Amino acid sequence: MSERTERHAVLERLVAEYDVESQQEMLDALSVAGLDVHQSTLSRDLRELGIRKRGGRYVAIESTERRTAVPDADGAGAAMPVVRAYTPCGPNLITVHTGTGQAQLLGVMLDALEDSPITGTIAGDDTVLVVTKSRAEQRAALALLDDWFGGES
Repeated sequence: MSERTERHAVLERLVAEYDVESQQEMLDALSVAGLDVHQSTLSRDLRELGIRKRGGRYVAIESTERRTAVPDADGAGAAMPVVRAYTPCGPNLITVHTGTGQAQLLGVMLDALEDSPITGTIAGDDTVLVVTKSRAEQRAALALLDDWFGGES
């Protein structure tokens, strides 16, 4: 297991099992687990995992718990990237914010859909710009994202 994967597992378990109120508590727990981590790395890990401070303690937001699979053409599942938010902008565009490094995977998945309301995508590192031909197709694309990600926009 890579150190990053191990850090993520420790952090996910930590916020699921304990009321963690500060990043220093997380750094201490990682240290006990034998992982020497800088605060900047911890902050990046928390963003990637969708762990946020709510009500005075850190919790995993719902979108990270919904890592599901979208069926490929042959019925096999492909790993679904974490989507943090998506919002319409204008009559035919949608911005989709993903976990770090996951935008291109989502863009490829959206571009590969048959009979899709989506004309095309432009993917960066953690954001996908989704293009549709009309407002009606934009609504259909938003409904597709709602189906895949549980209405997290």
